[in-house]
Amino acid sequence: MNVLVIADPFLPIPPVGYGGGERIVDLLCRGLTEKGHHVRLIASAGSTTAAELVAHPEQSIAHRWYHWRRTADLALFGRTLGRAMRGIDVVHSFKSISLWWPLPALMKQPLVVTFENPISNSHVEWLLRIRERRLRLCSISLDQRRHAPAGPWSTVYNATDADLFRYSEAPRNPPYLLFLGRISPIKGTHLAIEAAHKAGLDLVIAGNISAEPGGREYFQAQVAPKLNDRVRWVGEVTDTQKIELCGGALALLFPIEWPEPFGIVMIESMFCGTPVIAFNRGSVPEVVEQGKTGYVVETAEEMAAAAGRIGQISRGACARVARERFSRSVMVERYVEIYRELLGQAGLPPSECAEESLKALPV
Repeated sequence: MNVLVIADPFLPIPPVGYGGGERIVDLLCRGLTEKGHHVRLIASAGSTTAAELVAHPEQSIAHRWYHWRRTADLALFGRTLGRAMRGIDVVHSFKSISLWWPLPALMKQPLVVTFENPISNSHVEWLLRIRERRLRLCSISLDQRRHAPAGPWSTVYNATDADLFRYSEAPRNPPYLLFLGRISPIKGTHLAIEAAHKAGLDLVIAGNISAEPGGREYFQAQVAPKLNDRVRWVGEVTDTQKIELCGGALALLFPIEWPEPFGIVMIESMFCGTPVIAFNRGSVPEVVEQGKTGYVVETAEEMAAAAGRIGQISRGACARVARERFSRSVMVERYVEIYRELLGQAGLPPSECAEESLKALPV
């Protein structure tokens, strides 16, 4: 099968640091390639991928003027897409679809769109209007599409590379809780500090200060004053450091204050054998199995209480469930099933789909 994967142009594949969606694209491309499929990837010019790379076009001078930006983006990307689609059977987009309208209407190939961020209903409605057939919309959790329009939906959970993570049979001594992620109000860093204090346990905070408006102010007001010998901030960490911290932790705290579509740090912790204590928001109840891989709670007080009984959770069960549900091979196989389902509905042999699309797209 020949698959074209489209990523956003902003970060390389795989990302050097921050970039959860870009990591998923990298895992998918590597997994498809290992299964013998040919993968072509439109991504940042700085990407180092297992797929055949087609770089996003460089920004034109027209980008400097707001009124011309969308037109310039569309023209430049349209030409790139036209070249990249030669011989392609299925198109799988992780790119923000608002940046490349109305090109999906011109494609004859089956189109899969994965939403890594909160779903825009207007985008979904637009796709449903222009693509009556050969379309699959993919959420990364059931909760993510709770309020989305009805349509040809599938849910494919995100994954991580199990081979990168080392199982830790026991937490490090002295014990500590871990907060891993961007330091931001919606991530609830201050609530992790509160829960650790109530539980009487040390807390390690690993993550960057959010670059979002108010992020620095939040850190200075609600995190920095509470740092001490028992609440340590170690900054943004590498993958190696992350694995060490996850494996040594008593539990990962995930006190999110918004309906996060999928928290990859939860499954990364579980792969190391470390249970997760998380607020009941977004995808959390779908990822954390209550009493088996962690605890789903409502408040910082409940989080602290759950930390006191974390020894009842089997670290071996955490790692086993993570491999069964969230391994790269599981995610890749699910997407392959979707590709095959759509190709069976296309009504044209793959080669004819590709040729029909090329007639309509700019080259």
